[in-house]
Amino acid sequence: MESVGYSESAFDTLIFGTNTLRFCQFSRELAVAAPFFATRNIQLGPQVHLPAGRYEVTFTGQRLLGANFLATHSEGEHHIDIFDLYRSDNIVKFSFTLESNERQIEFLKTNNIFHLAEVNKIQVRIAERLPINRITFADLIHFDRENHAYDRFYLRGLSEQEETGVWSSGHRTEFMFCVPYSPNDLVFSFTAQPLTGYGLEVQWVEFEVNGTTLAVWEISQSGTYEILIPNSLFPDNSLHIAFILPTATTPKELRINEDERVLALFFEKMMFNAYF
Repeated sequence: MESVGYSESAFDTLIFGTNTLRFCQFSRELAVAAPFFATRNIQLGPQVHLPAGRYEVTFTGQRLLGANFLATHSEGEHHIDIFDLYRSDNIVKFSFTLESNERQIEFLKTNNIFHLAEVNKIQVRIAERLPINRITFADLIHFDRENHAYDRFYLRGLSEQEETGVWSSGHRTEFMFCVPYSPNDLVFSFTAQPLTGYGLEVQWVEFEVNGTTLAVWEISQSGTYEILIPNSLFPDNSLHIAFILPTATTPKELRINEDERVLALFFEKMMFNAYF
């Protein structure tokens, strides 16, 4: 799909598309003015980049009842679940939720080959803005270069992302998460590798949630570590997680290499689950 123009939106992101785009900041609607038709059996709408949130989409045109409307992201690789679907010959409406910022969202129209629907306008309206650091239970949070965890959850104390994860930087690393409502406690797990070497066999790690210390670990090898977070510590569903790292040091001091960064843990992934 060729991008022929862009405009800065109230979503603080770029909006791209093949059609003429008009963005109405005050109504928070993206309107596609030019019609698009199915040449054979499928047609892509404009590509848009949207932040986490709940959205309402409206298609207006002719003969819409004979077409199916879908939504995808990441160049069509992932389908977006839609709900509250309403259909008529001149209007189709549905809603969808993005749990995180997504790029290259496309609205697809699939037709019966003998019944070509015409779309005159698409409107995408944000109904609810979700925090960028909102997570869902049981989803793995990866810190490799292919994922956006670094941008979504990191507050301070990380080095640059590497191929499979990211090193802590200094003696304190902090993350911020927004978790779904749950009356239960949470199980938090993380997979990490400690920096050890000449004269240093373990990394001491103090684990803190919203200002309360919950655990102190001696981490000597790569593995997955788990801890229960009481529900009373996050009444507003926000989790400020800190790793205090008193034995952080440099690979140079450990005679590993000439790296002078102050490191302790190499984070690979994290996960939250409700405790039952």
